[in-house]
Amino acid sequence: MRLSLLVLTLAGFIAGIAGLSLAYGKALKPKPASLTDVNSNYSVASIPLSELAKAGNITIDAAGSISVNGQLRVNGGLVLDPAAQPEPAVSSAGQIYYDRTDNRLRYFNGQVYVDVLGGADKTTLGGQSGNITIGPGLALNGNQLSSTVVATPATAPGVTSLQGQTGAVTLTNGGGISIAGTTVTNTGVTALGGQTGSVGIGAGLSAAGGTITNTGAISIVSGSGTLTVANDGSGNYIISEVGSGSSGSVSLGPVAAQIDASTNSSIWVNKTASGNLLQLSTGAVPVDRFVVDNNGAIITGSIGFNQITSKPNFINSIDTATGDILLGSGLSRSGQTISNNGTLSVGGLSGTITLGSGLGVSAGQLIATGSGVGSVTGTANQIIVTGSGAITLSLPQDIALSSTPTFASLNLTSALSVGNGGTGSTTAAGARTNLGAAASGANADITSLTGLSTALSVPQGGTGLSALPTTGQLLIGNGAGYTLNTLTAGSGIQVTNAAGSITISSPTSGTCSSCANAALSNLASVALNTSLLPSAAGAIDLGSGVLPFGQLSLSGSSATPATNNFLITGTSTGGTRTITLPN
Repeated sequence: MRLSLLVLTLAGFIAGIAGLSLAYGKALKPKPASLTDVNSNYSVASIPLSELAKAGNITIDAAGSISVNGQLRVNGGLVLDPAAQPEPAVSSAGQIYYDRTDNRLRYFNGQVYVDVLGGADKTTLGGQSGNITIGPGLALNGNQLSSTVVATPATAPGVTSLQGQTGAVTLTNGGGISIAGTTVTNTGVTALGGQTGSVGIGAGLSAAGGTITNTGAISIVSGSGTLTVANDGSGNYIISEVGSGSSGSVSLGPVAAQIDASTNSSIWVNKTASGNLLQLSTGAVPVDRFVVDNNGAIITGSIGFNQITSKPNFINSIDTATGDILLGSGLSRSGQTISNNGTLSVGGLSGTITLGSGLGVSAGQLIATGSGVGSVTGTANQIIVTGSGAITLSLPQDIALSSTPTFASLNLTSALSVGNGGTGSTTAAGARTNLGAAASGANADITSLTGLSTALSVPQGGTGLSALPTTGQLLIGNGAGYTLNTLTAGSGIQVTNAAGSITISSPTSGTCSSCANAALSNLASVALNTSLLPSAAGAIDLGSGVLPFGQLSLSGSSATPATNNFLITGTSTGGTRTITLPN
C-alpha cells in the first residue's frame, strides 16, 4: 500500500525537523515558478506505510494523525497540501504548513507562524527595496539577517513546570475547558444553586456521570379520602385533613360524620361572580333537582309546606272552599289581600244588580238583547253620534236661523232671488244686470265713476291722494304710498318749475358762484376721487411747452402714500428738454 501525504500536522515530525536529510531540504526548496502553480513548486512523492507501524516507532491514531518517535527519512519529496494559516490557539510549536495565499512554507514557533528558511526570495525589507545598509546590532550571513545583540535573561523566571510537566508542554482542550493563547477558561458549570467551589451532594440526591438525580420524593399524592394535598408550584406541598375546621374541606359521600368543632359557619360561600349559589343534580346525564340562583331564589325544585317548621297561621277556607283556591278573572292578590280589579259599580249600583228588559250578560260583558237598542251609528257628514249610555246626536255644523254655516257648494233647482241674497239669474250677464254690477277687466259696462268720497288706494290702482298738485309737483313714492313734492336742485344744477313743465339745466356764468364754468377756468382746485382718463388713448397731452405743469408727485404702490412717495422734478436752462422712456 502507498499513501500520498497531502496534509501533515505531526507534532513528532515537527520536533524532529532538524534531523531531516539534505535530500529533504533539496526536495522542499521551492522552484522559481509561479506562486499560483503549487504542483510546479513542489513535487509529489509517495512512501510505503505498510510496514511502518510494525516497527513500533510510528503510531497512527483514529483521528488520522501519525506520531513518529524516531527519525523520519523521506526519499524523493514531501508534499504539504496548501491551506489557510491555522489558529495559533490550536497550534503546536514546530507545526508546519504551506500557505495557499502567498505560497510560503511556515512553521509555528510557539507564538506566531514564521517563514521556513529557503522560502521565496525577499525583494523588499521593511518596505525598503534596492541596496539596504546593515545597521549596528545586525549581521548578514548569506541571505539570512540576524541580530548580534545577546538577549538578556528575564529577571523573573516564567513557568518552569505545569502539573509536574517540564520543557515544551502542549495543552489539549478537555471537557468544559477552552484554551486561547495562555488563557485557560472553564466553559462548564461555574456555579450550582448560587454556590461555587466544591459543592456537596445532600440527602435525596446522587451524582453519576455528570448527572445529578433526585433519589428522594418526586411527587406527593393523597392515598386517603380524608387527606388533601396541594402543590403551590414552587416545590411546596400542603397536606390537610378533610373536614378539619375552618381550614379543611368537605368531602362527598363520607363514611362518617365530619366534625366541625369551630364556632364558624360550617359552610360559608361568598359568591363574587355570576352563576348559581347551589346546583344539585342526579343521573349519569346530570338532571338538575335543586338549584338556587345568585339571588338566593329556588329556580329548580321546591321545599314542601309540610317540611317547614314553625309555620305561621293561615286561613284554612274561604267561603267554605278549602285546598288550593284559584283567583278568577278580575281578582288579584298582594300579600294577604285579595283585590277586585274588575267593575266595582254599574250606574252607581253595587252588590247584586238585577238586569232589566233589553239587557243581558254574554262572555262577561253586559249587552243589549233583541228587545233593546244594540248600537247607534251616525252617517258621515250628516249625523254624528257621541257618548255611551247617554247618546248625543248632532250635525256637522250649526244650521239655526241665526247661524252662518259654510258649504263648499250649493246646488239649487232655481236661481236664488236678490232679496234672499242671490242674483236672480243663472247666467253671469243676467246676474250683473240684476245686481247693477260691471264685469271685471276691460269692458264697456262702466261708463262713468261718480260719488267717490275717498281716494282709491294704491292697491286699488289709485294714488291714495285727493289734493291737487301745485306747479312743478310730482308723485314721489315714499315707501308706503305717494307724496306730492317738487324737485330740489343740487350743486351745479338749476331747476325751473312752470305750469305743466319742469326744466333742469346747468347754470350759466354768473348765476352760480359755487359752480364751475364750461371751461373750468374759475376753479381754484379740483379733488378727484376716481382715475383721470382721456377720452381716447394717446389723444390728450398733459400740459404743453407753453403751459407746462410744475412738479409731479406719485405714490406708486406705497402703503403710506402721504409720507412715502416719489417727486419728479428738475430745472431746465436750455429750452424744452425731452425725456424719452426706453422701450
